[in-house]
Parts: sequence; structure tokens; C-alpha cells
Amino acid sequence: NAGTGYQSLTISGTSMASPHVAGAAALMRQINPDWSVYDVKAALINTANNNITTEDGMTTYGATRTGAGRMDVGSAAATDVIAYSTRRPDQVSVSFGNVEVVGTATADVSITVENLGATAASYGVSLVEFTSVPGVTFSVAPATVNVPAGGTALVTLTMNATAASMQYTPEATLEINEVRRFLAEASGVVQLTATAT
Repeated sequence: NAGTGYQSLTISGTSMASPHVAGAAALMRQINPDWSVYDVKAALINTANNNITTEDGMTTYGATRTGAGRMDVGSAAATDVIAYSTRRPDQVSVSFGNVEVVGTATADVSITVENLGATAASYGVSLVEFTSVPGVTFSVAPATVNVPAGGTALVTLTMNATAASMQYTPEATLEINEVRRFLAEASGVVQLTATAT
């Protein structure tokens, strides 16, 4: 019966996620009342973890299908540093879009790392790949960033693609049949790991 707590059901989807995200955002605004909506959004997405994997835990779902992972409100509440698209500060994720490659192609996107706190922070920068496409590689630079209190630093994500090596490859978690179409997609996360300042 509704409201009794008897025979509860755990299911997923937007209708289940929305109230949890709204509640987490409300808590973040309570903790940081001077943060913008975009600051709160970035903190919640940046600190999400526990990536979604197949039942055997061996394969991670692509970011397009699952987003940044599961929220970790404790980590979001503890962070003073956020990262977001330099070109579109309202967006946390960055994308190269649907790239048509003839011969070779190279493209860069910039990520702003902003320190909203009163203490300088330093991070190692790395790339964690979720899904890949043969012939497409990514790199990040610099290898470390130092972000002063109240300041910013930039990280560049670079894509290199070679048409002759590329293959139309579905994500490993995608069930393909004769009627399902897919977009070959490489995805991952730029990971910032705190280091001593």
C-alpha cells in the first residue's frame, strides 16, 4: 500500500532520479548559499562516482547512457573545486560532437578548474576511458594543475582520429540487433586527483 513502507520497490529511471537530485541540490545550496546553480551542478556531477557497470562488474557503461555515475553528496559537500566546459560554463561535460574524419582530424576542448574555496589546491590530471573507437585517441594536458584560492586553471582535452584505423564499433554494453542503430562513440572522464600543495 502506498505510504506504508510495505513492499517497497527499487527501480531506476528519471522519475526515481529527479527527486534525489533535487534533494541533493537543495542540500548543496544550504551548505553553499553563495554558489550559483551551475556551481552546484558542477560539484554534484564532478564528484559522482561508482560508475555503472555490467552485472559482472567488468564493463563500464558509456557516459552518454549513464551520465557521470552515481551522486556522492558527501563528496560534493566536501569539495571547493569544480570543473566545467570553458566554452559553455553552464555545461559540465565537454564533447567533440559527431566528428566526420577524412584522413586525420585533431580537435581540442578546454576545461576550467575553479577553486571556490580559501585554500590553494593541486591535482594530477588523467583520462579514464569508458568506451573506445579504434583509430580515436584522447590526451589531456597539463599533467598537473595548481588552482589558487578563488582562482582558476585550464585543462585541455585533445582528440586525434585517423580515418583509416577507425571502425564502426558499438559500445560493449549495447545489445545490437538487426533493427537497432547506434553511433560509434568514444567516451570517458577527465579525472582530477588531489595532490599535496
